Formats: sequence, C-alpha cells, structure tokens
Amino acid sequence: MKDYYLKDTKQTKRMKEHSLLWMYGSSGEIYKLLSLKIGHNLIKNIKQGEIKLKSTLLYDRDIITLEENFISILDKYIGYVRNNYLINYNEIILILEQTLKNQYNSCLYYEKDYHESYDYLYPEFKKMFLENLYVNTLFYGLLDKNKNYNFLQKAHNFLNNKDLRDEKDLKDIEEYFIKVINHRKDNLYYSFIPYQEVINKDVIFYMEQVNWLYKDFYEHKHK
Repeated sequence: MKDYYLKDTKQTKRMKEHSLLWMYGSSGEIYKLLSLKIGHNLIKNIKQGEIKLKSTLLYDRDIITLEENFISILDKYIGYVRNNYLINYNEIILILEQTLKNQYNSCLYYEKDYHESYDYLYPEFKKMFLENLYVNTLFYGLLDKNKNYNFLQKAHNFLNNKDLRDEKDLKDIEEYFIKVINHRKDNLYYSFIPYQEVINKDVIFYMEQVNWLYKDFYEHKHK
C-alpha cells in the first residue's frame, strides 16, 4: 500500500487543500484520488488559466482557476456515481480510479462553469462510469467463442447493438447497469478493470468475474 499512495507534489498539495472546502460533497474521495497515480497523471494535464462564474455564491468570487474547476467537475462526477449506484465504500475508490482512466475523462477539463454546463457534462459522467463495464462485457462476450458463460452472453446480447454515444442507448445502458450493480453492491472491482490491462494475465479469471456479476443479477431476476 505504501507504493499505492504517492508523495504529494506542490500541485496535489494545493488541490487537496482546495478539495476540503465546504462546497464539495465528495472531499474524502477527491483527496484519496489525488494521492493515487491516476490523480497525479490527470492533474498534470490541467492548463493554466481561469474561468468566470455567473455567481459569487459558492466561492465568494466570480473567478476560479482551472484547477479549482477540475475539482468541481470531479466532485460532481463522484456525486453522480454515489447517487445512482449502491457500491460499498471499500470498493468505490478502486472503481472510480479505473473509470477515470478511460477516454471520457476529457470532460474533467471542460473550461466552463459546471452549473452552466450540466447538459454537456451529465451525459459524459454516465459514459465515463459505464465505459469500462460496457466494453469489458462486449470484449469478453466475443472472447467466449464456445459460449460457456451463459450470463455473460445474455449481457453481451443486450449491449451488443447499443452505443454509449447514442442518447437513447445511453439511457438504456445506464438503467440496465444501475439494476445490475445495485443488486450486487460489492465484488465489482474486477469487472471494471479495463480488459487491455489483463489481456496478458489470467483472462479467464476476469471473464469469470464479469459472468458472476451477471449471474447474480439474472438468477435473482427470475426468482
């Protein structure tokens, strides 16, 4: 665990202090993520600059830095996950860490006030959280050429013709995964690890983890 949490840089220290302000509902999760490699890597890409807010209510000023805006958007993303998915606390940081690696993390750098950007950012939050499980299910479903994993195949068949970039499909995928995840609540982590990171490891183990997730859901659904 010593190597899991990295030593603070000047930037992480500054952003951690800011993340503890009263307006953030996910301060604890943000603080931990800023101690991880993913947090260090993400914040290195924040540009220098500021954005103007329409209101001084939250910050007692109408100008904030892009670092502060990054924290605000990350806070809202974590809030989306916590409000929609019943994930046990001991796994949520691990799962958030995995989702922050995917292609949709670009929304964290959006250079506008969150409160003026809800229509853009909220769908991006959904995509960022759902991407790993969605892609893993499609990949492992194809890899299971002999169709040994019945429940994985059921999920694959449901998702196969759906696209996260399509508004209606995104709604259907989100509703489906809310049911699947909220039924399980824990032992979810392995299903969120991107398949690209395990392709040279014991792929069967990870495929079985995803199948187990859906097995729990479908068996419960038909009881």
